[in-house]
Amino acid sequence: MIRRITAIICFFMLGYQAQGQIIENFRQEIIGDEVNIYFDLIANIEGQIFEVVLYCSDSSTYSQRLYFASGDVGKNVKPGKNKKVVWTNKEELTTYSLDQLTFEIKANIQSSSLYFIHPRDRNTVFKRGTTEKIEWLGGDINESLVIELYRFDVREKVISNTSNKGNTPWNIPLNLRPGVDYQLKMSVANKPSEPVFSTKFQIRRRIPNALKFIPAGIIAGVVTFLIANKEPNNELPGPPGPPN
Repeated sequence: MIRRITAIICFFMLGYQAQGQIIENFRQEIIGDEVNIYFDLIANIEGQIFEVVLYCSDSSTYSQRLYFASGDVGKNVKPGKNKKVVWTNKEELTTYSLDQLTFEIKANIQSSSLYFIHPRDRNTVFKRGTTEKIEWLGGDINESLVIELYRFDVREKVISNTSNKGNTPWNIPLNLRPGVDYQLKMSVANKPSEPVFSTKFQIRRRIPNALKFIPAGIIAGVVTFLIANKEPNNELPGPPGPPN
């Protein structure tokens, strides 16, 4: 029975890694009708809080949630090592024996600190006159957010007042000064003292200045070419006219 539970838990650990969090070091012990499950819950973002749910099944699908579990289960579970969930089948699923059941623990992100995923780094370039998508993760879906544009630690303008939907479009003004050291600031509307900042990025012209002068340069070059290659007039002047 112990070997069977270990195989199931290790399988789901790989799934958790793909979701961005890691559940490691599963240990379990069976004492009579009680199952003790131990694990480490490691978050990849500081400040994440999880909802931990215990499931069991007598088949390959985990359709039965277990509510009579105690310990590090339910809402508001913080990441850390040596987490413990205790379940006993004396109070739930009494028609099954332990050797008929397999177990699964799911850890869903309940809340997380806000952070930007786009702009990504200092190599990110936004161009004036275009529409870019600002993207972020974390926070509470019921929160209202304020996104502002900064440069050299000075606020330039408010970009958006938006719900926490993970992204918002930004219509970059044509009159925005091109350059480096731009940065986005995001804060919860009712918690302005807890902002987060993006990495710094660049603003560039949509059409570089060098390209703007190409048409005028081409015209000047054509005129110069025509003048330089104009055929000379080799005809002799006519005889002078009669005197007045």
